[in-house]
Amino acid sequence: MVLNTILKTPLFRNLPDEIIQEVMSAGVEKFFEKDMLLFLQSDPATHFYLIVEGQVRLVDYTPDGDKIVIRYMKKGEIIGIIAVFNHSVYPATAEVAEPSRLFCWEGKAFLRLIESHPGIALNIIRALTGRIHELLMRIEDLSTKHVEDRIAGLLIRLMEKDEMFDHPIRFRFTREEIAQMTGTTLYTVSRVLKNWEKKGIVQSSRGQITILVPEKLKGIVKGSYTYE
Repeated sequence: MVLNTILKTPLFRNLPDEIIQEVMSAGVEKFFEKDMLLFLQSDPATHFYLIVEGQVRLVDYTPDGDKIVIRYMKKGEIIGIIAVFNHSVYPATAEVAEPSRLFCWEGKAFLRLIESHPGIALNIIRALTGRIHELLMRIEDLSTKHVEDRIAGLLIRLMEKDEMFDHPIRFRFTREEIAQMTGTTLYTVSRVLKNWEKKGIVQSSRGQITILVPEKLKGIVKGSYTYE
């Protein structure tokens, strides 16, 4: 399970088997219960993580103590690697959203692996390029797209992160978290989801969103389907 996930992760893609084994030997597998913390915002960045199973959310705490969900991270994604390589602090808090298994590496040990195997560094560049592209897409969404498009786009991106999923597709997060990730209000998210429920696109309940017809959700973004 761990090896299969690592092989599908951009960070380790196309590396020889012996290097994969060396990378795994340098890390350790850990299990986290729901609501446990991987690290706190502003802590020194010493370790980074690969999600093997489960889900982790990144949250930011404002000076007033308000909690804002930045994004959800799923199987195959790397958490904390940028801060580790910058020898800086973690920019956000990482909370385990559901029981999860992760693989963890100590930053200094992993840097030594990179010095020995430049192919890992090339994969890191590719992975970070994808992260930057995603960030630019989110900025564009907030600047140019209507709120319905932003909400639909968020759900579609979350769907596309899963290589395999069951129908219907269920996400365990709240309407408030959707509002935070799309830069809108709880009221607006509730209104949009209620309209989509009438059209049979989604079902929503406390702490869970179920997508019933992904094609119609994609149609909202493309403009080929109107929920009004």
